[in-house]
Amino acid sequence: MNIKNCKSCGNIFAPDAGEKFCPDCMGEREEKYKKVKDFLWDNPNATVDRVNEETGVEKDLIIEFVKEGRLEADEVVVDGLLECERCGVSISSGRYCSSCKQELAQGLSGDDSSDKKKKQEKKKRSDSKEMHTKDRINDRRKGKN
Repeated sequence: MNIKNCKSCGNIFAPDAGEKFCPDCMGEREEKYKKVKDFLWDNPNATVDRVNEETGVEKDLIIEFVKEGRLEADEVVVDGLLECERCGVSISSGRYCSSCKQELAQGLSGDDSSDKKKKQEKKKRSDSKEMHTKDRINDRRKGKN
């Protein structure tokens, strides 16, 4: 049985599927999310400051909802408040900018162009007429000197 401390209140709880918050705090967060979502339904493109003032939901939590992808840029204005966690460029939602997402996806899929270049270079060296240490050892074994 796995137990954790709640990221919000510090109470010990048993997460079902990797939750970071206890059931009480999770319910509280969901209520705050619903409050923000309802406000944005009536006031699209409100700034984070305005949402905070009108709903009482903390700015950090609103930004966290955007990072989690639960709120989109067309719903709430986050001008300059959200940065790519990898390169620091200003973004409107999520955790990474589009170029970093693409680079990370390529890295995960193994489709890294630098690896391809290294393999091609290695093949060129093995196909070349240059003398290599391995070739010299093989020649010595065969009696060629």
